[in-house]
Amino acid sequence: MNKKVPVLGGFLTLTDDYNEALLMSECGEAVIYIDDSGDYKPGLTYVAEDEECCSREYIFTAYCRQKGVPFTIAERELTQCIVTDSLWRGGTRLILREISIRDLPDLFTLHESPYMTPFRSFDEEKAELTAYIKQAYGVRGWGIWGVYLRAGNAGQASGMNDGLQDDYYDILGNRIEAHDPANDLFLGVCGLSFIQEMKGADKILRTDDLMLGYGILPQYRGRGIAGAACKMAVSYALDILKAGRVYIISETGNLPSRRLAERLGKPVRKAVNIEDKPYCIYVCE
Repeated sequence: MNKKVPVLGGFLTLTDDYNEALLMSECGEAVIYIDDSGDYKPGLTYVAEDEECCSREYIFTAYCRQKGVPFTIAERELTQCIVTDSLWRGGTRLILREISIRDLPDLFTLHESPYMTPFRSFDEEKAELTAYIKQAYGVRGWGIWGVYLRAGNAGQASGMNDGLQDDYYDILGNRIEAHDPANDLFLGVCGLSFIQEMKGADKILRTDDLMLGYGILPQYRGRGIAGAACKMAVSYALDILKAGRVYIISETGNLPSRRLAERLGKPVRKAVNIEDKPYCIYVCE
């Protein structure tokens, strides 16, 4: 069996030839391996028992994940928003979207901020981000996302104007719009991770619980952006992932982060040491 299914101007291959599927996957092609044996097939993420099991949503997801098309997780319209020297009115949208490699220059700038872990070399971070996108988004389906502002006069996010035109899609496979990503202003990051991903936190909380992480570029802080993005991320965790709770772990000295955490949730531990640093812990339910 070898069948090509058109998707988003390209195609995905359905094949029952394991070696062919493996080769296509290694070459960056979108493929679903058809196999009803139930045996584990190393090197292949998308496997179906038969063609009938390949729904439109599964084919769409398999294609986007293997071709690196980022999903929009959530968005909300802002009636008015002052971000730089301009006041953007109706139509401005705050976007929570999967990070892509093209965001690296802005991520480097963000990680120069206080309370953020400094980045290493560009090549090291590119390799790590590539692996993260594949594992967090492609396998798990969620993680840390980018926060963007979209408006007709939003300008260009630094380091991203390469003239490429991309389409973006929400998590259900609905096309959002075709646009130049440079017209989305990168504001920061916000998203979810397991407690076990924070060294030392697993000694205090359950390792399989979720925690909220966020970071906004200094020039955009104090404008309600972090709060709006965090509310979307928490809603996604509770409503879509059906998580029972989401924790926020803030350094004691980071007062803006603590004030935001107090608005989003309730305190659990007001003073706890994690890796010899004092933190406050809050929970959203």
